[in-house]
Formats: sequence, C-alpha cells, structure tokens
Amino acid sequence: MLIMPSTDVNFQVLAENITNDFFTNGTALADGVVKVAKEHSFTPEEVTRLVEKTNTAASLHLLKTATDKKATFTLAQPELVLRQTHPANEPREKAASYKGIPFTRKTRQSPPLLKAAASNESETPDIKPMQALFVVRKALDERKRQKVASELKVQDRVDYLASEFNVWNGPDFGKFANDCMLLFGSKARPVLTGLAKYLQAPLAKTAEDVDFIDDRTDHVQAMREICSGLEDIVKLAGEISDLENVHDTILKAMNKANRDG
Repeated sequence: MLIMPSTDVNFQVLAENITNDFFTNGTALADGVVKVAKEHSFTPEEVTRLVEKTNTAASLHLLKTATDKKATFTLAQPELVLRQTHPANEPREKAASYKGIPFTRKTRQSPPLLKAAASNESETPDIKPMQALFVVRKALDERKRQKVASELKVQDRVDYLASEFNVWNGPDFGKFANDCMLLFGSKARPVLTGLAKYLQAPLAKTAEDVDFIDDRTDHVQAMREICSGLEDIVKLAGEISDLENVHDTILKAMNKANRDG
C-alpha cells in the first residue's frame, strides 16, 4: 500500500468500473486506468494506486467468473501507464544526491539492484532511486502474476477433484480424504473440508492408519499439486507484502530527498 495523503477518491469503485469495462467491452486495463486518471487529474502516486487496485479487481473477477480456469489477461503496467498520464514527470538531477534507502523490513531474495539501492553503504552509488523503484514495481507485478497463476492452478485441481467424486458410484471420498490426511497432514484439511461440504460427504476429524496408500493415483497427485500450490501462494503473498513495504520506503525516501534537495 502506498504512503499517500488521505483522499476522498474511492479507488476500489473506480477499479471495479475499469474492470467491468475490460470484461464487457474489451477495453484494455491500462487504457481504462489512463482515461480515469486523466479525468481525475491524479498524481503519479494515485495513478500507481489505481493500477494496483485495478489489477487486483480484474484478477479476482477472472477467478470468480472464468469458465476456463487457465485463462490469462494482460495486467496494467504502472510504468507504461505513467508514461501516458505524466510524460513530463522525469526524475530530476537533484535526485542524484540520494544516498540510499533506510530499510525497515528484510526482503526475500531481493534483486541485486534492489539490494544495492536499499543499502546505505552501497558500493554502487550511481543507482538512482527511480531505477530502484522500477525494479521493485517490476518484481511486484511479476509476483502478483505468479500468485494469480498459482491460484488458478489450485482452483483447477480442486474443480477436478469435485467433478471426479461428484458422480454416481464414483471413488470413495472417505478413503481418499483419509489417505490425503495421512500423506499431507493439516495442509490438506481445509481443501478436504470444502470438498466434503460440497459433496455432502462425511469427513473424519482424525485420520486412521492404513496398511497401504497408493500415492500414484491421479486424485492423490491432484491433492499434492493443490498443497504445493497453496504453499506457493502463501510464499508469494509474503514476498508481495515485502515488496510493497520496500516500494513505500523508496517513495518516502524519494520524497524526503526532494524536500531536502
């Protein structure tokens, strides 16, 4: 979340309107953001906030409504949108006096350029804060795309299991759930609970030991992919949170450098 002055603008509503225009009329998300940003005379920070809200709204809409769970679309890129809304907003030369970014939180596997820009004792003083901001935004957009892809894959596997067990004389869901609890532990329980509710099937509170579990079946492999995907989603959510904090830190440092300039 960006550090910005308080505002009465409802970015969520604007983002949902842009998303609806995209899915209804095919208007690119970036074009929709540019149009709204110009109508409201948004600052660069407000434009960036609208881009993030729009990308999130579009991703959630796709997850809820798409019949093809592997469908993809192009997210709005903050840097490309800003080129259209603020073409003259280039970094000023005085920003070269910037000395580094004071970190308040450790990031996970930060790109080398980001690490250098974030260090107060950087051995590469020629790195500009605008360049570091670009790296962070690019990494943030990539993590968000990866998270959406993981969510779509998990949903696809859950839908597969639901359809497999929701048939007449289908496989034994109770045995499947018991096997998965023994194989994957608590990671599988939320998914199994949801499936049990959907299938209106009983789900034992604790797993019972069995002599043999065939972990090579398509159903067990699907649950393995689901558990792995959920782990990826949690990991990516943490990285997104870290990158958003770094993004905020860079903006605050840039604003301070400009004020002190």
